[in-house]
Amino acid sequence: MKVKQILIAASFILATAAQAQVKVGSNPTTISSNAVLDVEGTSGSHTVVLQNGNTGVGTVTPGNKVEINQGIAGNSGLRFSQINSTTVPTTTKAATLGVDNNGDVVVVDGAVTRQYLSVARVNSYQGVSGGQDIVFNSITSENGTIPYNTSTGVATLTIGKTYVITAALHLAQYSAGSFAWIRYGFVNAETNNLLIPTGTAETQAAGATTGSGSSGGISVIYKAVAGANTIKLRALDIFNYELNTAGQANIRHDRYSGFVVYEL
Repeated sequence: MKVKQILIAASFILATAAQAQVKVGSNPTTISSNAVLDVEGTSGSHTVVLQNGNTGVGTVTPGNKVEINQGIAGNSGLRFSQINSTTVPTTTKAATLGVDNNGDVVVVDGAVTRQYLSVARVNSYQGVSGGQDIVFNSITSENGTIPYNTSTGVATLTIGKTYVITAALHLAQYSAGSFAWIRYGFVNAETNNLLIPTGTAETQAAGATTGSGSSGGISVIYKAVAGANTIKLRALDIFNYELNTAGQANIRHDRYSGFVVYEL
């Protein structure tokens, strides 16, 4: 009787163990660690279900509920047979799928808000000399995503984002007829060093004593990085008609002087 009870108990234990871990395919006696189900192909590729419920395809250590490892860089291993370039789904305002830094699939809002800022000089001229900041004292258009100080002319960009930055100057009332050109460019607001990459431009006077003129705007693509994500426009050099350093140039306040920042 005792032998029969022992055999029944042993059978129960073996059945429980068999139910706890299942191996299918190649190497049937070896199962991946922590797996309750391990399907191994002849190529050595595994599909597993771990004790925590995570499922791995091409990996025995899935770190999410479903993780796929194609084994080839740049290939997700995921394919939708009926959703492709020839069978595009007919949906309205569908969200976009993307991946985060971990490779996890996330939903990306299809109507992503791009950062933008437009500033200009209004109400008063600004006289600037070489090595002086050009301050645009009015925000003419924005969506609240790029902080800008109208007193210092400093815009704060988001680290890691890439922007198109454009600028132009409109000048007037040249200093005693001596002013002829101004060279200006975007600089790091913390160090006053030119941004890399950057653009500089020269704007020329229309007359020797009075008038206005502008030429040579700036247009540059710039990626904000740590330590160089605060920017401003700066007068680099001012020359007279003899190409010697001149005193001061006046920035007009007719909204033609300003810069625009737009996120790509």
